[in-house]
This record gives sequence, C-alpha cells and structure tokens, in this order.
Amino acid sequence: FTIPFYKLYCEDVGLDGNSKQKDYSKLGKVNKMRKFDVKFQADVDPSMNWSFTPVQSTVRVHAGETALAFYRATNHGNQPVIGIATYSIYPEKASNYFNKIQCFCFNQQMINVGETVDLPLYFYLDPLIATDHRLEKVTEVSIIYRFLPSKNQKIAQIFHEQNIKESEQKLFLVSKRLEIAEEEKNQDALVRLKQQQSEIQEELERLKSTIVDDDFGV
Repeated sequence: FTIPFYKLYCEDVGLDGNSKQKDYSKLGKVNKMRKFDVKFQADVDPSMNWSFTPVQSTVRVHAGETALAFYRATNHGNQPVIGIATYSIYPEKASNYFNKIQCFCFNQQMINVGETVDLPLYFYLDPLIATDHRLEKVTEVSIIYRFLPSKNQKIAQIFHEQNIKESEQKLFLVSKRLEIAEEEKNQDALVRLKQQQSEIQEELERLKSTIVDDDFGV
C-alpha cells in the first residue's frame, strides 16, 4: 500500500487501518456462526498494457461483517489510459448478498504513464446469506474484477445493466426479509418492507423499460 493514502482512506470511512478479521459493521446483525473466505481475482484487457492485481488474495469475514480490500493497477504503457472495471461473483447465487459500500467499479479510472494506484473495495455479505439453503455448504466466495478500456465500451449500457442487476438484488433481499417478518408476525416491519418492495419494483420496471443508446461512448 501507499501508507499515507491507506490511512487517509481508512480515516475517511471510519476505520482504524486494520482490515483483517475485524467487525466494522453498523449495518445489521453479524452472524458469528458463518464464516466465508472471500477470494479476490483480477483480469485486465491485454490492449491496455496495465498490470492489475488484488493486494490481498483472501479475506475471511462473518456474514454481515464489513471488510476493506484493495486492488492495485499500474499503467506500463506510453500514454495515459482510462479504464473501467466490471465484476462477477461466484458462486452466482452469492451475488444476491454481495453489497458494496464503496467500490471503484463502474467508475472511469485514468492512470498516467508509469503510475500505480491502489483501488479500495469496502463491502459486506448480507447476513441473510446464512439463511439461504442453496449456499449452506458454501465457505468460499470469489470476486473477479476485470478492467476494460473505456473508449471501447458501451458505457451507458454497462451502467444500465448494472443498475438493473442491483435493483433485482435489492428486491430479492427485501422479499426474503418480508418472509421473515411474516413468520414473526412483525406488522411494523411488514408495512415498511412492503413499501420498500413497491418502490424497488417501480424502479426496476422503469429501468427495464428504458432504452439505452448502444452508440454511447467516450
């Protein structure tokens, strides 16, 4: 790491600078019974002449526990390059529970000639992952980031598809919380969650009905 940058970033998001196996979560209940090894992988379009690697290969977290990880990118070319990162989660069913608090993905990132930058990923796995029977034997989750040259991408389409994906994820989580509230007969939670469900559904329908210009670019 570039130590001053790392410390400043941690101070900015309220961390103490130690991202290993520590609970920073104020977002909900942490499930101490379920631990996951989150593995980080990286890929970069060969046309970019960048190196792009995770700073740490694995972080162990509890369900609901937040964690801070970094990727590192270096421009080995002879001119500045603007890149954009996409990501995938495996197993795919786990992607419903992956929540980014702060992430470099889908932001245009310019790196000058010979420059190296550390890119933060602040995330958690939603505690509801521990209730999903399809994932009850899963102990590892892989996050794969890939950098692409933005000048060759249909950026508007990428953003649009990601917005749809994240709205579908929100709808999935709210639906699961509704099931729990119904089982517990929690009327206050039912009213609040049904309102959230309706709002997310409306937003999802709006996104799916929106036509994005495929010729958009930078």
